[in-house]
Amino acid sequence: IDSTTIACGGWDKKITLLDISNRANIKSLGVFGFESIINTIVPIDSTTLACGGDDRKVTILDIRDRANIKSLEEFRFEKGVFTIILIDSTTLACGGDGGKVTILDISDRANIKSLGDFEFKDTLVTIIPIDSTTIACGGGDKKVTLLDISDRANIKSLGVFGFEDTVKTITPIDSTTIACGGLDGKVTLLDISDKTDIKFISSYMWLESNIYELLNPKEWILVNEDGWEFDNDEQLYRYARLYDPKSKKLVPYFDVEGDRVIRSEDGKRLVIKRVGSSE
Repeated sequence: IDSTTIACGGWDKKITLLDISNRANIKSLGVFGFESIINTIVPIDSTTLACGGDDRKVTILDIRDRANIKSLEEFRFEKGVFTIILIDSTTLACGGDGGKVTILDISDRANIKSLGDFEFKDTLVTIIPIDSTTIACGGGDKKVTLLDISDRANIKSLGVFGFEDTVKTITPIDSTTIACGGLDGKVTLLDISDKTDIKFISSYMWLESNIYELLNPKEWILVNEDGWEFDNDEQLYRYARLYDPKSKKLVPYFDVEGDRVIRSEDGKRLVIKRVGSSE
């Protein structure tokens, strides 16, 4: 939310705001309860959140008073909401069990409107922005699809790339490259320089298991299985991979040319930083 506040949600069916100004003494600021599991939370600005979950709604929350969170408006879907992204300050893209990407106008926080949607054949798990007019989507249809959203009322498919199983996560590497992962157990790099003709660059098999999250600290990416902890340096050396922009390949983190890296752990998420970098 800001440098001292984070928002959390999940199986407890609540959104909780936490004060992290004192890292050694995290405090709860306020709680807002829901009917079902929370799957996704997106800050719209420092005073407003959008959240979605198994209650089949996108809910806009006013968090100006951290101790007294208020619901401003709800937009209902036929099925659960898995993913929400902020396209710009007045527009959200949402998807989930209903198998659609829906563009929502939130310019009037008290009156959310649907601008348009695009239908897929299966559950939509992940959406990411590529640029101001393009989003990338993936899910149960075993594809990554690039959509042109320049005309919100007439969303068009630009290009499609097929996978062996459900796509769980997509992250941009640079303006022409995305990394994808999912139930096929692979991290796959795709060239999207021509959005109508997505091309395979390379892939890396991740322990023959599911991939739920790809992290992208600026120009390289760390691969981490959901809930996996790197307990020691041996595991880090064996399993952590970074994207090398020079070779356009995933390489062991200690092999990135010309750079030493250090690591720190934030809960179950491993963060790797370049020594001497301000990032």
